[in-house]
Amino acid sequence: LFRSRALADAARALWSAPLPGVVTPHAGFDWSRVDQAVNALPAGSWTAYGDLAELAGTAAQPTANHVAKDPAIKYAYRVLGGDGSVSFNFQWHDTSDTRDPTEVLIGEGIEFDEDGRASQAQRLGPAELEALLEAEPTSA
Repeated sequence: LFRSRALADAARALWSAPLPGVVTPHAGFDWSRVDQAVNALPAGSWTAYGDLAELAGTAAQPTANHVAKDPAIKYAYRVLGGDGSVSFNFQWHDTSDTRDPTEVLIGEGIEFDEDGRASQAQRLGPAELEALLEAEPTSA
């Protein structure tokens, strides 16, 4: 009994509860809002996988998988964990690219603390991402 409670407590500490109304997208999920938002991120700003997921109405993990795998997303390195950390398994879409994503972000004006976390003041949340999309010219 003690062991099961300890495991349950550990699981609650590690994984956040599901967001109400958010489900894992089906295979035909339209990722265009996520793609547009990431590609509209200005230098000196970043967003989190969870922010993009909220914008698109999905969950953070499938959003992270999509951003990591879609080579059409040119600013994938500007998408970080909610705490401002670069994903431990981040890889450039171009496998020959050996740049350090943290150094690239610093070069663009992102400030990092001593623990390697980007400044929350430079984070664009769902509302700011929505505003970016509204400001983007639409292609016909």
